[in-house]
Formats: sequence, structure tokens, C-alpha cells
Amino acid sequence: MIYLANDEIRKFAKFISKPDVRAVELYVIPGYDVIETPDGKMGFAVYETETERIFVPEGLTEDGKERVLASIAHEYFHHIEHTKGKTHNEEEAENFAQRMVPAFKSELVSDSDTKQDFEKNKMDNNYHLTIQQISLMQHALGLDDGVHGRRGIIATCRNYFDAGESIKAWEDLTKKGLAGRHIRSNGDVEYWVTPEGIEALERIMLIKIKWN
Repeated sequence: MIYLANDEIRKFAKFISKPDVRAVELYVIPGYDVIETPDGKMGFAVYETETERIFVPEGLTEDGKERVLASIAHEYFHHIEHTKGKTHNEEEAENFAQRMVPAFKSELVSDSDTKQDFEKNKMDNNYHLTIQQISLMQHALGLDDGVHGRRGIIATCRNYFDAGESIKAWEDLTKKGLAGRHIRSNGDVEYWVTPEGIEALERIMLIKIKWN
């Protein structure tokens, strides 16, 4: 159940929800970019395990709105852990958020009225992708096993590449805006494919990627 949410938040909540996980109540506090956490600090979201409720601010700026989406995903991951009796893992929750927001943004572009213009702009860009880079992006999205030669809609539920250390091919993709990177607390590097990278891969493979 969602209270006082705008359309984007509603769509995002539906996008990340898992059918096998108990429903969580999401409260959106209007008029704020941050909220006060139980320890008195200012933050972007709070998850109450006792009541299974998530509280987030509305997000007054574009940057604030994106942080709100990431925070919802982060706290929802903690809800998943809670319902399964697992200890909260901040790193895994953050990784989940880092993957879900770009995936959701890509879904919005695919469904928007500006899709044709978006695709035209992407076609105008010459990315000069190497075979290695294409393979890395496929692997990150779980498209390197059993999908070769297939066309149409391909379902996936992942978007990450656990590299451990920096990889030149991935770093080049990040510079082109086709990939993002996250450094974990232990120093390991993780990459993911951005919405622009997903669009490029869809054109190369002649497929449409949908998220499970």
C-alpha cells in the first residue's frame, strides 16, 4: 500500500516489488527532500521492521527525486531481508538500489512518448563498441547464456558485474555513459549497464529487455 506517492514513485514501487515477498507500506512525506531518522540524523528513508513500513520524503528537486527512488529500493531490500529472517546488509541493499534505479529509468524511456526521439539520438552516436565490451554488458545482464540467436523480448533479473578490480573495457563504457561503477566497502569494483547501454545492446542484439 502506498500513501501520498506521485506517479513515478508508484510505478517504481510496482517495478521493484517481488510477488513472493510480503507487502510493505510506503509513506511519502510531502514537501521535504530529507527526513529525520530514528537516531536523529537526516536521511532519505526509514524502514520500521516492527510495522513493516517505509517512510521517504517527496523529493523537491530532480536530484532529490532520484535519491528518493534509490532510498526506496534500498529500504525495500531490507524489507526483503526482514521477511526472510536475514540480517540487514547495507552493501547488498545499496547494490540493489544501484541496479534498480537505472533499470527503472530505462523502462520509463521505453514506454514514453519520446522513445522515437530517444532512439534517434542514440543512433546518431557512434559508440565504437568492441566485442569484449558487448560480451561484458551481456554478462552483466545475464544475457550471455542461452539467448544467442533469439529475438524479441528477453527477460532478465540482474544488472551487475562483480569485477573485483577496475577493467579497462568497463572503464571505457563508463566514460561513454553506457555503464556505471560502484566501489564496495572492501575496495572491490562492481559495474552495471546504464539505460543508455541497455538501449545500445538492444539494438545490437535485436531484442527488447524486460525486467523480472
